[in-house]
Amino acid sequence: MASHLERQAAGSERRPGHLAGALRATRRLGVVFAAIALARLALPSPPVLAQSACQLTGGFAQLQAQITDRVGSCQGNAVSRPELGELTQRTTTGLLA
Repeated sequence: MASHLERQAAGSERRPGHLAGALRATRRLGVVFAAIALARLALPSPPVLAQSACQLTGGFAQLQAQITDRVGSCQGNAVSRPELGELTQRTTTGLLA
């Protein structure tokens, strides 16, 4: 009586193309992944969504009008912290407070 491994080996001998078919499928899958990777590199990346336009307001706008090179352009809306009595706004040159 043949063991399970012997029967399995004998079964694979009867189907010699079984392993070759699996190798072909694996190669095809590798080619597909390589093609996808190359396509992603070749295609332009999606544009970054622009942030909503910000504005310097109040005293920050007055400062910018007087010393534009020091204040720079806004990079976000003003943030109010009434509990601290503070108003801040990020600019290209730093943080206005």
